[in-house]
Amino acid sequence: MLLQDTSQIAGAVECTERVDRAEDWIAEPVLWTPKWVHLGTLTAKSEADLVLIDGEQFGNIIGRSPHISELVGNYARFFINWMNNQPFESLSDISQGEDVSDMLRGFIKEAAIEKNDLVD
Repeated sequence: MLLQDTSQIAGAVECTERVDRAEDWIAEPVLWTPKWVHLGTLTAKSEADLVLIDGEQFGNIIGRSPHISELVGNYARFFINWMNNQPFESLSDISQGEDVSDMLRGFIKEAAIEKNDLVD
């Protein structure tokens, strides 16, 4: 599978990123922000399987369980704080797993600690 995203942010130089591994993912900010504007055009360069999660429906389902809602809300807060501290020009629809997977797993652990849940 090879997906490619070409984006240009506010007149900046055009950037091309590739989703080429199982640990890469697309558009996570959609789940945690009230309004995410996609930054580029995603194109499949070879056959690929994609999973679509509707952000609004995701939020409605998560909200049905106060326990899960608090845990996911904690994770979202860590994610948004991290994203808000990134330079504007580094924002992307693509999360390169080799760059962020460990950090995001850390957010899950921190969210569980705040909730007093255990995560292995």
